[in-house]
Amino acid sequence: MRSTLLLTLLLVACGPEGNPKFPTSMDTGAPSTGGGGGGGGGGGGGGGTCNAQNEDCRRNTCDEGPENATMLPGSDCLACHAEGVWDEDDEAPFTVGGTVFNDLSGSQKVSGAIIRVVDADGRMVEVTSNSVGNFYSTRRLTPPMTAEVELGGNVIPMATEITTGACTSCHQCDGTAGGKLWAR
Repeated sequence: MRSTLLLTLLLVACGPEGNPKFPTSMDTGAPSTGGGGGGGGGGGGGGGTCNAQNEDCRRNTCDEGPENATMLPGSDCLACHAEGVWDEDDEAPFTVGGTVFNDLSGSQKVSGAIIRVVDADGRMVEVTSNSVGNFYSTRRLTPPMTAEVELGGNVIPMATEITTGACTSCHQCDGTAGGKLWAR
């Protein structure tokens, strides 16, 4: 009951369903990034304490480990991988990136969530969160954009248009979005 009420409240707060920019049939031609698998999600409310791990990480400030798609979940991916700051070794700069969790507090990372972003020109990017909840795309996008996240048929649209694909720049414990990017 609680999770149904929470989902209903978030859907009302996040705007109407059936956004015409998101067709009901997806055939974008864009590959999904990352793993998938697993269903992730579910779970509780995080006990009221937000997990801020990796939020403040920038290039050479955290123990990054190997640079790959599972590095630093919860960090602002575009702080290092966006145009103008990305390494020449990277294939291309990211235009969208972030981490999906099972609640606003970041209690558990969610794999297999589908993130859809539609830009001002109607181009859509659809990516899937990997084994640590991370996702990204290098496809060029023109702001403003709309976004939604889907897991197990539950779709949560963003309440407002966005001007950046740096999802974690707003979806932080103390960010303007009021918590982590989440799906369940």
